[in-house]
Amino acid sequence: SGPPTSGFAPVTPRGPEASSPSATEGAAGVQGSRVLAVSKTHNVPLDAGPGAEPDLALQLDVDYEVRGQAGRNVYVAIWFARVREGSLVRSALPAYGDREGNVTLQTRSAAVASDASRYRATLRIPYRAFPMSAGEASYDVEARVQILRVENGERVSMLCRGSTTFRVYGYEEGAEPAPAAPAVSEAREDGTIWDE
Repeated sequence: SGPPTSGFAPVTPRGPEASSPSATEGAAGVQGSRVLAVSKTHNVPLDAGPGAEPDLALQLDVDYEVRGQAGRNVYVAIWFARVREGSLVRSALPAYGDREGNVTLQTRSAAVASDASRYRATLRIPYRAFPMSAGEASYDVEARVQILRVENGERVSMLCRGSTTFRVYGYEEGAEPAPAAPAVSEAREDGTIWDE
């Protein structure tokens, strides 16, 4: 079973700046750590609590390898940016926003087992977290994935990064969102992530 879908690490880093280079640019990060793949599953039911109808969510499975970090605490953080503008998406659901209100997901931090460890983090985000502007039918989103290390209980440093893209669709108030078409992400041998 994967880490909690709404758990937050003890330290909340700032999201990547809108002007950051694309998160798919490099294969290896600190000491060879790397994101191996980011895969997506659309329209996953997300439990909304007792008596509530489940939300539909996007599930992101992040496969990553951490090297040279045995005993150190790491976690996965994902920020979401509009592909066209490059700007981080403001969350329509405060529970899925960082301090600045941008859509984000994070796992809890956990100690790395050995110097070369592979992990899978499974995170879910309800589609309702992605706001729509008036008259907007859909837009493309880049999920910017970072594997982060907690240092001294506070400081955060990035070990590696990756990304994937998907499309969110708008819906009328009170109506259900239109289902998204299934999409698949894969990792090239050099670690770069892309969509089919």
